[in-house]
Amino acid sequence: MEKLLRICNDLFKKSFFIDKNRYRFICLKILDKTNIIRNVYSMKIQLFLYLTIFVFFNHALYAYRPFATEDAGVAQLGENKIELGYEAAGIHTNSIDSNNFAFLIGIGLGKAELMIESPYCIKSNEEGKDKGLQDVGIAAKIRVAGKDDAGVALKTEYTYRSDMYSLSTAVSYSFGWVLLHLQAGWMSNFKTDGFFGGLGFDFQVLDTASLVIDSFTEHIQTMTCYQILAGGTISIGENKFIDAAIGYSWVNSFNKVNDLIATVGCSFIL
Repeated sequence: MEKLLRICNDLFKKSFFIDKNRYRFICLKILDKTNIIRNVYSMKIQLFLYLTIFVFFNHALYAYRPFATEDAGVAQLGENKIELGYEAAGIHTNSIDSNNFAFLIGIGLGKAELMIESPYCIKSNEEGKDKGLQDVGIAAKIRVAGKDDAGVALKTEYTYRSDMYSLSTAVSYSFGWVLLHLQAGWMSNFKTDGFFGGLGFDFQVLDTASLVIDSFTEHIQTMTCYQILAGGTISIGENKFIDAAIGYSWVNSFNKVNDLIATVGCSFIL
C-alpha cells in the first residue's frame, strides 16, 4: 500500500500548482473502490489511473504574461495580481522603432476578476502615435464553466482613448504537460466592427519553468494585424514569475512589412 502511495506522490510532485493532498485522497478512493491493491497483476492499471489523474488535474490557472491570448483562469477571492512588462518593436541592427511599458492589475473575486491595464509609450516612430499613456483598458472576466485546468470564461473590455468595446470567450484546457488557451471575440466602437482571436500553448517542461508559443490576430475594416511569439516563464517561489519572449508582428501580409518584437516582464500574486 505504501509503495503505491509513493508512486502516486512522485507523479504529483512533478506538477507545480497541484493540490497534492486533494489528489492523494482521490488516489486512495479510486484504489479502495476498485480493489486494485488486491490484484498482483494490476500494476499497469494502477499506473494508468495515476497518469490519468495527473493529466486531467494538473494545473491551476492564472492570467499571465507574455500571452496576448486570454486564458480562462481568474484570480481567487482575496488574490490580486500585478503584471509589469516592457516591449520593443521594429528592432533593427542599431535602432528600435517603438518601445512601451505595460502595467496591469487584477482583482480576484473568486468566479470573476476585474482588470485595469495602462500601456505607456516611451518612443514611437509610428505616425499618429504620441508618447505617454496610451489606451487605458478596464475589463471584467467571469468564469462560466469548469475548474482547475479546464475552463471557459467570458471577458468584456472597454479602452478609453480609442473608445472601443470588446466581448470575447476564452477556453483553457490541459493535455498533460501542455496547457492550451483559445480566445475569440468581437470589438466595436459602434461605427466600425472587428474581430480578434488567439491561440496559445504553455509547455510545462519543468516544475518551475514553461515554454510558451502564442499567436494573435486582429481584423478591423481592411486591416488585419498578426503577432506570433515564442518564449518562456520561470516561477520564483509560488507567487512570483518572470517571462521573456521574441517574435514577429505584421499587417495584412508578412512579406510587406514585419517587425521583430521582444518583450520581458514579471508577475506577482498578492
